Amino acid sequence: MSCGKNDELFDDEFVFPIINERTDSDTISSDHPTPKEPIKFTKLTIGEITDVIYSARNYIIEDKTLDNKRTLRISKDMGNTWKEFENTFGNIVYFHVFSTGDMLFATSSWCYYIDSSLTSITPSQVYDYDGEVFKPVAIEHFFQIGDSKNYIWRIEGNEILVWGDYSYGQGTDPNYIARVWYTKDFGRTVKCAINFNKTKIDGKVLRCRHTHGVRFDKFDKCFYIPTGDHGDQCQLIKGEYNSQNDSWVFHRLGYGINYKFSRIYFDKDYLYFVTDYTTEQTQTGLLKCKKDSISDSSKFEYLYKNEENRALTTLEFDMNGNRVLTPDGTGNTFIYYTRGNYEFKKIPISKKGWITGFSSPNYAGNVFARICTSFPFYLNKCFNFTEAMRNSGVIDFMEIKESKSLYYDEDFFFTYHYE
Repeated sequence: MSCGKNDELFDDEFVFPIINERTDSDTISSDHPTPKEPIKFTKLTIGEITDVIYSARNYIIEDKTLDNKRTLRISKDMGNTWKEFENTFGNIVYFHVFSTGDMLFATSSWCYYIDSSLTSITPSQVYDYDGEVFKPVAIEHFFQIGDSKNYIWRIEGNEILVWGDYSYGQGTDPNYIARVWYTKDFGRTVKCAINFNKTKIDGKVLRCRHTHGVRFDKFDKCFYIPTGDHGDQCQLIKGEYNSQNDSWVFHRLGYGINYKFSRIYFDKDYLYFVTDYTTEQTQTGLLKCKKDSISDSSKFEYLYKNEENRALTTLEFDMNGNRVLTPDGTGNTFIYYTRGNYEFKKIPISKKGWITGFSSPNYAGNVFARICTSFPFYLNKCFNFTEAMRNSGVIDFMEIKESKSLYYDEDFFFTYHYE
């Protein structure tokens, strides 16, 4: 990903429509709540930058200074009570809570796990692709760009976490090699699935600057890994994991600028992807393609074309029809927003920065967004995106309107059908 343009051209005011009732034939449940009046949304006013680095379900994680000590604070009950550990580890670049309540977090050089009773923090056993103990050589390991979603993925009933390195600093160490990591024992052991200097995929060692995340297709039980940033480094890799013998099979589905994706979403038949294109010849936007045609870029279909051709990074949405696209670049002063369709409008934001990713909604409907104002960046620069959206006029953003809160089913939430 790379910084895009940054001129400021906004309409005076946007009024977004009421969304019609959905029918039984829609992918989303027919109890989808219907807004009762148009939404006026002219500017996103970003609130306080908090100490929250992670939030999902009933968990809130903070990295803050207390009594002159850097402290990792963990709440399992939405902030009513806290467990505190002195943070002697440094900047936390990745965090995850498993279905068991066990936790994994990473600094830029190592991984650690916390048992579900929160009694201790223990270094993970981390192994490189060759099975040797991992030896960090740069300051940019284990960070995944784009989101802090609390995905719960299972292969043959076994929970697995997979994520990919993103080189986020300036002046990347020439010895730095991007990797894809995974753990199948709740963070006790972390292994390298792909080393982009050693692993052969389709008979060839593939290289890239970094990954743009890892996504799991629950329908086909496989993983998709988009990479970047330039030329043939832009690739889409598909991986299948065999939990019985702890092995991987990878294939490259496409490469080149047309495969520079930043986010991927799924339904039964289609892949949907946000593009991080950075050439004038390839228009950015939100696209879809049938899974069996993904290797043929001529089969890509646009749902939305970005008229300014800006590199895009993240799509965030709720079950009330609100959709947000974020552009690439630390100097950004806007987001794109639409309601119930794909006619995204450019909305100014009150604080300059790159919104690089979103947490899962917690049980209060709060989504926290990371914002980067300079490099390098970590997890501990977040604001309450739900609160900001609601205070700025999108009053039903992430609002629970039915007893069945479907957007808490993360598999359902992230396989939203875009038709």
